[in-house]
Amino acid sequence: MDLNFTRTSSVFDESDLSSISRHSIYGSIAFERNGSPFLSNREQIGKGGIEVTLFVDNNNNGKYDAGDELIYARGIKVDGMGKTELGKDSVIRVTQLQSYFRYNLEVDRQQIDPNLVR
Repeated sequence: MDLNFTRTSSVFDESDLSSISRHSIYGSIAFERNGSPFLSNREQIGKGGIEVTLFVDNNNNGKYDAGDELIYARGIKVDGMGKTELGKDSVIRVTQLQSYFRYNLEVDRQQIDPNLVR
């Protein structure tokens, strides 16, 4: 069975002398900056990850402020990347990254509404 937050497997072996049942659950829990859990059905131990929030900077201060518009788009490219997910909260999460490895992140303007990009 493959769920979006965990993977499970069950094996049952039977012979003339014995029966064996084995059950496994796989997955990972990470905690985001705001403390909410991020569940994944892949093992993340020893892996890195990033969160990217794209937004329209209304006051041009280079930071996300209340009132800035979030951009709901998968508008980044990461070279050699793992798995990318766009959450309902407009946060792009990239997981399955190799630890201690340098990645280049690029904004993919073709994925973003042209009215929002300069």
